Amino acid sequence: MAEEVKNVNLINVESKKTDRAVSFERDLGQSLDDAVTKFGEDVVFSIYHAQAVVKAQSAARRVLDIDTKSEEDAVTAGASYTPGVVVRRTGAKKDPIAAAAALVKAGDMSKAELIRLINEQLA
Repeated sequence: MAEEVKNVNLINVESKKTDRAVSFERDLGQSLDDAVTKFGEDVVFSIYHAQAVVKAQSAARRVLDIDTKSEEDAVTAGASYTPGVVVRRTGAKKDPIAAAAALVKAGDMSKAELIRLINEQLA
């Protein structure tokens, strides 16, 4: 089976407020070196840094959102965030049970909290 080739220049945008969507192409670079050539090292680093901060905040926030976790747990989650390759989701909405199971696996949610969530979904 042939591997699907993704158009890295294709940008999709949707508005949940107006239920409209558009797509357009913008060449932001095909590699790190290409992006640095097009926009400069300072721009590329500032975008990387801003996104890494948001992701570290998100890691800490996910823990803060769990009542049984401490502020220290949230600090640990944020401070231990390591940037990785971004995988864009397309199609179906995220499964809340699968997302919660991932939190249990990562140690960010207890099994009891997962069971409570499943029971809420079944009610």
